[in-house]
Amino acid sequence: MQPAEIELSAWVLLTVAGEDYLIGHSEQTGAVLLSAPLVDLDSDVTPQWAVADGGTRYRLAPSKGLRSESDRREAAALLADSLAAWGIPDSERGPVLQQVFGSAGP
Repeated sequence: MQPAEIELSAWVLLTVAGEDYLIGHSEQTGAVLLSAPLVDLDSDVTPQWAVADGGTRYRLAPSKGLRSESDRREAAALLADSLAAWGIPDSERGPVLQQVFGSAGP
């Protein structure tokens, strides 16, 4: 079975507890997703490729950032739930959210 390949049209690279992740809008599902920790990121030329733990490949469109308000709301909820599930202390959540939204929240 080949690893999944997902195209992200709007995305943000973020670091949580020393690990790099992608959060972005999937063209296949129309939903915002959060990757597993990244093991490889090709930053040479767009379109960029990133590979997450488990082999999932992400094709990154040239435009960064979550553009639509619905993507921003979905990302905020997904990220808040994930950070809580990963046991990230409240004191460390603000800087993570700032990487995505430019402030402590959406």
